[in-house]
Amino acid sequence: MKHLVRSYIEEKSTLVLLACSLETDIANSAAAKIVRSSKAEDRAIGVLTKPDRLPQGSSLKELQDVLQGRNYKLGHGYYVTRQPSQVELDDGIDHRKARSRELEFFSQNHPWNTAFDSFKNRFGTQQLQEKLSKLLAKQILQQ
Repeated sequence: MKHLVRSYIEEKSTLVLLACSLETDIANSAAAKIVRSSKAEDRAIGVLTKPDRLPQGSSLKELQDVLQGRNYKLGHGYYVTRQPSQVELDDGIDHRKARSRELEFFSQNHPWNTAFDSFKNRFGTQQLQEKLSKLLAKQILQQ
């Protein structure tokens, strides 16, 4: 499976979406290692997931360095999304409500609405979708 993933990532026209949970360390991410070893960082966009599970005592400075592109730099930067919990999915949450709750989460919870407020244009699935649409449109026009 890793060979198949690597073959796609190594393709020079591939836009790489690298998802990393904030529950774990980016440095130890197997997917991030493949992106780095394939020298595909310039074509990658990072998606940090599970912001509600950021471990207590986590270094906000380290995360800020990632969001600012000083650590684990990717060509298209990082976005942070929060998807519905299993309970919300079991209750039948729809897309609109999920996106509403996601925005509410970022606007009402520390450190997202305080220390990281300057990155709010990179929080939420809608922001990620808009960035991906622009990147894909640009790529299509170049072919």
